[in-house]
Parts: sequence; structure tokens; C-alpha cells
Amino acid sequence: MSPREKKAEPIEQKEERKVYLKIEDLPSVGNATAAKLKEIGFSTIESLATATIAELSAAGISEKRAAEIIAAARQAIEISWVTAKDLAELKKTVGRITTGSKTLDKLIGGGVETQTITEFFGEYGSGKCVAKGTYVIYLNPTQPHLEPIEAIYEKYKSLHGELPYGQGFIVPLRGVRVFSFTGDGVKPVDAAFMYREWTNELVVIETKRGRVLKVTPTHKLLSINEEGELTWMEAGRIKPGAPIATPCTLIMEKSKDSLSLDDAYFLGLFIAEGGANPLSITTSHKALKDWLAHYIEKRFGFIPTVEIHNGAFRILLRKPVKEFLKDLAECNAEEKFIPEFLLNASSEVTRHFLAGYIDGDGHISANSIEILTMSPKLALSLSYLFSKLGINTTIKEKNVNGGRYYRVFITGEDRQLVCSLPFKIKHRKTTNRNSAYGYPSSIFKFLRKVFKNTITPHRGRMKKSLVKTYRGKTLEDLLTKNGLSARKVVNSETLLAAHKLFSRLKKDLRDIRRMLECGELNDDAFRKVYRRLPFALRTALTEKINRHKSSIGNYLTRGLPKDRSLRESIRKALITEINSRFSKIEEAIEKLDKIRSLSWDFVSQVYYEPYNDYVYDFNVPETENFVGGNMPTIFHNSQICHQLAVNVQLPLERGGLNGGALYIDTENSLPYDEHVLIVEDDLVHLRKIGEVVEGALSCSEVRIENRSYVAEPKRKIEVLAFDPEDYKVKPFKVTAVMKHPPKKIYRIKLASGREVRVTKYHNLFTLNEYGELTTISTSDLSPGMFIAIPSKLPTISEKIVLDLSDIFSKESSGGFWIYGDEEFKLFLRSISCELRGIARFIGIDPARVDNWVARRSIPLKVYNLIKHSVPSRILNNLKIAGKCKKNSLPVKIILDEDLAFFLGLYAAEGSKTDINNQVIITSKNEYVREFMKKFASKFGLNLRIRKDNPDIIITSKPLITLLKKLGVGDRANSKNAPSFILGADEKIRIAWLEGYVIGDGFRSDSSRQINCETVSESLANFLLYLTASLGIPSRNRIVVRQKMDGTHVSRSINWSTNPQREQSLLHIPATSFGRLLRNIREKYEITMKELAEKAGFKIESSIWQIESGYLHNLQREKAGRILSALEDLNVRGEETIEKFMKLMNGDIWFDEVVSIEEVGEEPTYDFEVRPNGKPVENFIAGYGGIFLHNTFRI
Repeated sequence: MSPREKKAEPIEQKEERKVYLKIEDLPSVGNATAAKLKEIGFSTIESLATATIAELSAAGISEKRAAEIIAAARQAIEISWVTAKDLAELKKTVGRITTGSKTLDKLIGGGVETQTITEFFGEYGSGKCVAKGTYVIYLNPTQPHLEPIEAIYEKYKSLHGELPYGQGFIVPLRGVRVFSFTGDGVKPVDAAFMYREWTNELVVIETKRGRVLKVTPTHKLLSINEEGELTWMEAGRIKPGAPIATPCTLIMEKSKDSLSLDDAYFLGLFIAEGGANPLSITTSHKALKDWLAHYIEKRFGFIPTVEIHNGAFRILLRKPVKEFLKDLAECNAEEKFIPEFLLNASSEVTRHFLAGYIDGDGHISANSIEILTMSPKLALSLSYLFSKLGINTTIKEKNVNGGRYYRVFITGEDRQLVCSLPFKIKHRKTTNRNSAYGYPSSIFKFLRKVFKNTITPHRGRMKKSLVKTYRGKTLEDLLTKNGLSARKVVNSETLLAAHKLFSRLKKDLRDIRRMLECGELNDDAFRKVYRRLPFALRTALTEKINRHKSSIGNYLTRGLPKDRSLRESIRKALITEINSRFSKIEEAIEKLDKIRSLSWDFVSQVYYEPYNDYVYDFNVPETENFVGGNMPTIFHNSQICHQLAVNVQLPLERGGLNGGALYIDTENSLPYDEHVLIVEDDLVHLRKIGEVVEGALSCSEVRIENRSYVAEPKRKIEVLAFDPEDYKVKPFKVTAVMKHPPKKIYRIKLASGREVRVTKYHNLFTLNEYGELTTISTSDLSPGMFIAIPSKLPTISEKIVLDLSDIFSKESSGGFWIYGDEEFKLFLRSISCELRGIARFIGIDPARVDNWVARRSIPLKVYNLIKHSVPSRILNNLKIAGKCKKNSLPVKIILDEDLAFFLGLYAAEGSKTDINNQVIITSKNEYVREFMKKFASKFGLNLRIRKDNPDIIITSKPLITLLKKLGVGDRANSKNAPSFILGADEKIRIAWLEGYVIGDGFRSDSSRQINCETVSESLANFLLYLTASLGIPSRNRIVVRQKMDGTHVSRSINWSTNPQREQSLLHIPATSFGRLLRNIREKYEITMKELAEKAGFKIESSIWQIESGYLHNLQREKAGRILSALEDLNVRGEETIEKFMKLMNGDIWFDEVVSIEEVGEEPTYDFEVRPNGKPVENFIAGYGGIFLHNTFRI
């Protein structure tokens, strides 16, 4: 063998690497083995590739088999070892991607490395900023500062310079730390850079405690949803009453105090009661005067002069004190402030400072604590200083004789903390009354569910020690009764009681589990477990061990069964049930800990105001948030990830790599069974997204990205989506498909009955004030919001031809024959030699060919092998039937209005029997009977119809097979319609709907409503899509009826014969339109009266109702009149108006969200829709059709 041949040999023998999507696909891993592996935590191929043999042996797998599984997993994802020399060679190919900032690139060594995983936190993009006057507390590096964010930006801009970035500018930071919520309290965290951009309008959020937050509509604040989970909520979506998270305690780093405790007290007292001209402190308390005299003599070395005026003591201060006070010595009442070093002082120094201030200028009564100041900066600083000690404040403004005062209140449970300060003259007693402030009661909606699922209501008598933790207390009212309806907030005592209860349950379940894990279960142990269990034993075990409740009850009195295997199954079933409940309790405790680690404020009002200036933000990679505001508040921050995905595509000279980036948000996904509208082979299909994605992955080149499977489909797949350029629905190519690991799934229900299941951060579309469709994630949705749904579907196929030879091709051998005329006979004779060869190939006696020619017919499977050569003039006359030509159908049937009407009629009133090949339409309607006669005559089918019987019967094997292949069902609960009708000509769609309505619809002349009812969910789904495709705003509702044989559930689809009467879908969200209207009016100085008159409204309050948010939605006709009136009032060239007009002329409706609920956890799937780089980035999915955003590659 030559050297060249030897060199080539390995290449010839190299096997192609196999791609496995699931662990079940691996060699040596069956369903049972997969279940064992998942039970011990190995649910992905990547986890198996990094496992050890010993770890897999824990699942009861032999060492040899474990080694085989690991090897297969490693081969699937190409894990291998490399030498240091090889690694050095690989490092030579590493590139760097610019972040967009040269300074930032320098900080991270020249840009972000390729061939590595660089993790960035948070959503991509910017625009989430705060007003320039927003105060932020930060350290540099250990010295604390409390300054407006604009001043901070300008300070570091002068040091490090400013660079363009996205839609604004950035300034890199070094050694700057902001206070941030870390999950373990609010602590200093490094900030990477600052960002600013221009905006014309801000959202102003005012809270009950006095916070005034001015932010952009997309800026997020930390809140809590009804499930008790912390969630970031966009400012533009926040409503009055919403809870806002604030720091419970600002955790400062340890520092060496520059003040003694007496110094701190004196400083607080001077800020409260001191004056600059002359430099002095005035007090009416002799004890305080005596302390000051003693302190000054001891600290500064002189005996102060004390003047007495109207019963008050004025202690005059000298130069040493002035030097100590520095700038404070020159301040008047409106200019007073707290020195910044106190922000980082120890708790004791802070306590003495605040004690001095309150002794001087505070009021403590039995019911309240109040501090008064004329300095806004002092009021702001006091709120931050109190926050260091875990004390929440409330700030109110008050005008007295033309002067503005700031009243700082401490209420509720925080009063006890204030009374513990080392006062010298104030009394320390106050009653601990309930307060309007506290923790959001919505946490108990989640806790109630956990409690009911953990402590079964039918458990019966339980241990007294457990019952005592909640019975007869507020906690019982919240967990088991109607306490939530009367409470917006709960206090810390109640929340602590809930924590103790769930901790007790967790401990009890852990102890019981240990008892069960000790060994074999005997009668005594079983009874002990029963007595300690906080849930019903019989209910928990019935399904798991397949025994009746009475049998399980007998185990308690008569003892466990003697069968050891059954005893073991009982023991394992109990452990499984305990583990399930234990995890729920752990989740509840974790959420409680998070909620308790924060303080809470509540929104009082939200409004928009003009701004026209720069807004600012911090980038905090580690935690994605920072603390700021006129009172400590937690803000979300900007991120850099999206910009990196863009920059990687830049040329080398601009800091890029001439490459591509896959930017995957793995939360943007749907579960397997969610339906999507796709186009394949020029036909519309309503298919499950999991089925589509799995099919594309199986025949495409797959790569693994962050535990997700990604592929570019080899076969063309299109989805129906709106075009961002004109908002018209069109088919667009799917450029990638993705399969993601399991995630929590949420069901979103809309007012029209439409619904969709998506992951927590999946984006849908809503309308903003600029007339644009903008994304909104599931986590930010709340009932009352509007999201986009399709109002029209385009015609995809002008002419649909059903080729029955293709449709029937998978039928059993010899089942169908193709019949023709004399011309077909001559054609068969001309190819008789070829037919004999085909017959011999498929195992038929070639002598039969002469018989086929004589009869002018051939078997379907033979025809499918030669039909490519049949002339088109002959094809048009061919029929298909069984062995008897009678009741045949044309081989090619055009989907016309008659066939569509028949299919709609069948969906309503049809059935079929496979034994007799009978299709039955049950109807006494004369129009239906006449139509069926014409339909049967058109195709030459045998029709049986009698006056005394409602059944109209057609006997035809091809027809019944066609219905079966089209998947139209044969029973009420399985009825459906061919989804390709959704893309057919509009006349075809209307014909199907008319057939269905005449068969199963009800028309009400009084209400002008059409109502259709079906027990088939698939058919109801099709009806919603079909009516929407025709521009008919239909609605779906569930109908439950109690009958003799039980509960019957059906779905009612109804719509108005006068679409203008439909109140929801034909309207647009009034809030977004109102903001646009107000901005335009103010810009052009148009009064409400002028606009109302020009638009044809009788009163100007019609405009006020739209702008103020009084109206929830707005008729499109009225919106159009207003826009036309603005044009008549010389409003020209406004881009926002043009966008609104484009939207109203597009294929978009808006539906109102009524509920969002968690429904489980499943693997998830998604598309990328960016044909030729066009950012379509949406598709239609769900029950009834909803526009969904997609994962995309930039």
C-alpha cells in the first residue's frame, strides 16, 4: 500500500458524527434507563457527557453500560482532550469583538473573546433610563456620595470621556460601586459604565410614601405579581395600587468612624436646631443646654456663652466649632444637608446622629413620629440614613405661610426602631398601631395554594403544636378564609408567622422522610407516619399504589399487607409524595425570604409629562439593578448584550469579525402542543410547533447552543406573520428552528376566548403611544392590557387541487383503482411493456396487464409509478374508486365552493361508517337536501334520501376515504376542518362557513348574532381562525351543562352580523391613542373644544375621556375622525399619526388580557423569522390566533 493510500485510509473509514436530541436517542438508553437517569439529575446529553461512571452507577446501571452511555454522549457533542501545545495553537485563532467603547474594550483586554462563553445579564437594548435629577447613592471606591445621576455622569465623562453607543452615549467607570439588590440584601456592587440618551417624555410615578420617580416608559421597577414572585415591571405598565420594592436596609461596608458618638449626636442636633448668624444652637430644654455646655467645653476647649430669649436657650459657638462643622456652619434652613461621610458611618454613629436630630427637631407622640425640615436635600438624605437602620420613612410636602416644608414620618412597626435610639430628652414610648404600609398581601395568594396543596383540607385532626402556629390568628384568616379580600398589606409579624409555619412543615416532612428512608416499612412505623403526616394519607396513596381508599384505611387498623413488594411500593409512594410537597414548601420559604428582605411602597398615581432632555442609567452586570430616587428605590439597568451581537458582524477594522451572531433568548418559547400557522407546499397548515420543529431538526444540520438545539431548515417552511412595514399578514420564511430545555409555562387568556401557552418571558405585541407595535413579555402582562391578534389572513392558494392519487397513496394494496376512457385505454396499450415490467417488480402476474388495458383501469399503486408520463388531457378525465367503478371521484378535484360548502356541512351535521362506506348528513333543512342532490349529481354519486328520515346518505369509498385523509373526524368530539381552507380564496372560506352555519348555527334576528356550538376543541379553534381570516370578530366561550349522564362541556363561537357592534376586537387601546393625542394638541396648541368641534363631537369632554385614560378602548371610526380633524387643523408631517393610520389599515386587532396563570413545565420550541435579514420576528400561534414574537439571530 502506498503512503498516499495509507494516508487516505482513515478518511475513508471515518464515520459521520451522529446527532442525538434527547437522552432516549442515545445507544443503550431506553425509556426505563432514561427515567432512572432523570431521577438522579441527568436529563440532557451534555450532563451525561460530563458525568462519571460512578455517578451513573447510582441509578442502578452497570459500569460497562454507564461507560457506553458516557462515550456516546461525548461523541455526540464532540468532547475531547487537547494538549497544551494544541491549545496554544487554538488560542492563535481567538478574536476580539468590540463592545462599542474603546475604553471599555481596554478594560476587558481588547474586547470580548471569541471561542469562549461570555455571560451578560439582563435583556438586550437600552432606553430604560431615569430623569437627570434622580439621586443615586454610590461609592468611589469607599467614599459614599449621594448625587443627581446627571452630575455623576458629567463627573466621569470629564475623567474618562464619552463615546457613542446605540441610540446614545456611554461613559466607562472604574472603581465605582452602586448599591444593588443582590438577593442577599442591598449591598455595593461594581458598575461597568453609565449611559444616556435623549427622550421627549417621561412617566411620573408617585407613591403613598412620597416617592416621585421620573423614568422612561420602558424602565423597569421591581414589583411582585399575584403568584408571589418578584418581577420587573415596565413603568409604562404600572397602575395605581401596584407594589414597588424598596431597600429594607442599605448594607454599608465597614469603615473607620471619624466621629465619636457624642460628635455624631452634636452634629445631628446642630443640623436640627443650629443657625449660621450667629453660629449657635437654640433649645428650650435645660437638660439639653447643660449637655451642650459640657460637650463643647470638653470637645472644643471653651465654655460657650448661653443667651436666654423668651424661655429658650441660645448657645453661641466659636471658631473651633465652625472648623468642625465646615460648610454646615454657613447654611440656612433651606440649604441644610447631611455630610456624605455619615452615609458610610457605623450603625452606632448613625443612631446617635439621628437621636441628636430628633431631639432637636423631631416630634414623638404615642401614635406618630414626625420630623420637619425646609431643606429638600436634607429630607432626601434622612430617608437614606434611616434606610441604613432598616427604618422606612414617608415624606410629605406642606406649605406654611408661603414657605415649603418637608415632613418626614415614621409609621407602623418602624416606630419601635426609632424609639430605641439614644435620645437625651425625648420619651421612648409609642404604641405599635397597624399601618397602611407593609408587605403586599398578594404573596398570600401563592401561600394559600401551597398551604392547601401541602396540608390537605380533609386531613382531619392534626398535632396541636402545628395547629397553634396559625389557628385563631390573622394567618389563619389569610390562609384558609377570606382575609385577602379585606387586606392590601400585611405586617411583618404575620409574614414571620407564615415563615414559621412553613418552616415547621418543612421540618416535619424532613423528619418523616428520614423515618421512611431508614429501612423496610413495618406496621408501627406506618402508624407513626400517619399520625405525623400533615396531609390525607388515603388520597395521596390511592393512585400511586392503585388501591382503594378503604383498603389503605384497613392498613392502619389491620396492618400492612404481608407482600414485601407491596410494602416497598407504599414506602416509595410516601417518599415521592413527601418530596413533592417538600419542594413546594421550600419554594414558598424561598419566596418569603425574598419578600421579607425588601420593604414595599405602593403606587398612588401615574402620569406622563413632557421632558425633552437626556435620561441616564447605570450598567450593573452582576445584579442588573441599582438604588436611587428621592427616597431609596430599586431601579433596573441597561445592558450591553444586544450591542455585542451587532458588533460581531462588523468588519475587522471596526472591531468586528465579519461574522454572525446567534442571540438566543431561551425564554421566548412555546410548548410542543401549541398550534402555529405555517405554509408548506403553498398550503396553509395548522400544526403543533413541536411537531414542526422536531421534523425540521431531524433532517437538518443541528448544533447545540446553550443547551438548545438550533437548525436552519433544509425544507422551506413559512409562517404567517405581520409585515412590520405595513402591518399586513403575509407568509415569511422560517430561517431557524429551536428546541429548548423544559421551562415553566403560562397560559394567557384573552377576552375573546383566545389563549396561548408560553414561557414567562415570551414576548407578545401591544400598542405604544407612537402608533407602533411593541413587544411585551408574559411577566409584564396583567389583566386589562391589550395585545395584538390577526384580523385578516391572505389568500395563499388561489386554486387548490386535491390529487387523490397522492392523498390515497398510502392506502392498502389493491384498495383503489384508476379508471379512464378510450383515450386512457390507448395510452395504457402504448406502454404495456413498461406496465408488465412494473407488475413483475411489485409481484403481480404480468399477464394481468392485458386485462387492465381491456378494462381501462389500473391499480392505484401502479398508476402512481407512471402518472408522470400521463398526458394532462387524459389526467383530467381519470376517476378513482374501489374495484367497482360505481360512486367514483375524479382523481384531481378542485376545491370549489360546492366542495367547501359540503365540508362545512359535514363538520356540522355529518358522520360516516367505514363498514358500509356511507357518508351521512343529518338534516331536515330543504336547502341542505337540495344542495346534497346537486352535489351527488355533480360527482355521479349514489344518494339516498327519504322524506320521513333526516339522514342523507352517500355511499362512496373514495369520498369516505377522502374525508378520513382530510382529518375531518367522524364524531362530535373529533370534528375538524382541513386547515388549508384558511389559505384558500375568500369565496371558498365563506362557502365552508356558510355550510357549517346552516348545519349547526343559530341566527338571532333580535341581537343580530350568529352562534355555533361544538364539543370539538379543534373545530372551535379552526372556527376562530377562519372567522378572523375573513375579518369577522368572533368570540369563544366555554359552555357547561349538567345532564343526567354527567357534565357536558362545549365551546360556543359567536359573532355579530353587524361587525360594528362588536365592542372589543374592532377597537384600539384608548390609553396609547390618548397619549398621542395629548402630545399633538400641546405641540400645536389646539384646545379640546376646537378638536371636538372639528371631529364632530358634541362636547369637548369626549376628547378629555380619551386623553385622561377614562376610556379603556376606542372605536376605530372615532379615532379616524380625530386624526382627520387634526389634519384639518393643519397638523402635518407627524410620524406618529402616520403610524397610527398604517396600523388601523393593517391586519391587526387588539384583544384584552383577562388572566395569566402558571400551568406546568415542558420542553419548549421556537422559530426565527428573518428572511434575507428582514426583521419580521413574529408568527401566529395559539388557540384562535395570537401574534407572538420570536427568537432571532442578529
